[in-house]
Amino acid sequence: MNFETLGLTSNLISQLNKYNISEPTEIQHVVIPKILSGDSVLATSQTGSGKTLAYLLPLVQLITTQKVDNEIQAVILAPTRELAQQIGEVCEMLCEVTDLLHTVLYGGVEYAPQVESLSRIPHIIIATPGRVIDLLEQSLFTMSDLKYFVLDEVDQMLDLGFREPILNLSKLRAKSAMTLCFSATIPEKVSQIVFELDGNIENISIDNQKLAVELIEQFGYFVEQRMMDPLLLHVLRSEKPQHVILFTRSRKMADRLAKLLVENNMSAEAMHSDRSQTARQYILGRFKSGETRIIVATDLIARGIDVENVTHVINYGLPQDPEQYIHRIGRTGRAGRTGKAISLCCPIEKTLLGATCKLMKQHITMNTNHPYQTAELTKLMALNDAPIKSDKLKRRRK
Repeated sequence: MNFETLGLTSNLISQLNKYNISEPTEIQHVVIPKILSGDSVLATSQTGSGKTLAYLLPLVQLITTQKVDNEIQAVILAPTRELAQQIGEVCEMLCEVTDLLHTVLYGGVEYAPQVESLSRIPHIIIATPGRVIDLLEQSLFTMSDLKYFVLDEVDQMLDLGFREPILNLSKLRAKSAMTLCFSATIPEKVSQIVFELDGNIENISIDNQKLAVELIEQFGYFVEQRMMDPLLLHVLRSEKPQHVILFTRSRKMADRLAKLLVENNMSAEAMHSDRSQTARQYILGRFKSGETRIIVATDLIARGIDVENVTHVINYGLPQDPEQYIHRIGRTGRAGRTGKAISLCCPIEKTLLGATCKLMKQHITMNTNHPYQTAELTKLMALNDAPIKSDKLKRRRK
């Protein structure tokens, strides 16, 4: 299986070869021909499976062969600035062999450079919903000639409350515009909204979620809430991970944990939506270079962190949505590498852990071999209806 069989032009294939991309992933193999044929698609595939190229390759080819100057032909929406920037980087790579213009628009930075980029009337706009709405309200561009409307991580955007804005944006495009929606998971309520956008959209699901989590060693610890911090420090010291993303539920908690780690001589930074765009880029750059070893992040930022050498994901508490767990652990075990996902859970999260295991169709081994295990926790794990399995290691004495 190679890109030549998918109907892509030779210049795009040569560009892929330049970056050592020689074989399409399964999602690319299925989706690229459909988009080239003019079909709207709702595509679900695991994190790190190549969804960005799955829609950008056919879009760049179609716009190159059919483009009309002085018309914005594609708008690609992403839930976070970081993801928008990453899509922009891939788009720039592909556009090197074309004469297409593209721009990336997001909040948290000055308007002037983005307004200037719009004045050149780019063929492709990659943006966060809020900034697109702002610029449309100022009549700085129009979507009336749009041919392609793309929603990346569509479940995240609709869960974040962008349902009405996105439905309103879709009404501004040309009625003939194709709709392309992508995500690692699509809850039923989200798919229903997507069909409101385009009743003719084809639902494509690449069922390789189990394969994705098989590359990741998953285990966890039950611990009382008051001992979460000491256990976290114990895990980091015993595991000695190289690159860690530590997930927590709130920005306040992310700041607190980053401070705790620094006070314990660990290189850590908090990364969440309250940090400026400049600060977030600086932190991510230091993380990629190895200067920062641990990023403490919220789920909102999770899908904007794409670093191949993340060795560990640690959950400081489970996410309320079990599907978000899959997005979290998908930050490790990328590009065929293995990784570890470690979850620190309070006893009250036992049911949530069970729901997560059920979604993945596999158990998460809960480790009893830590200094903060108690008799009460051991009893909890021994319940017959426990949706988990213990590694049956003996508890160490304090």
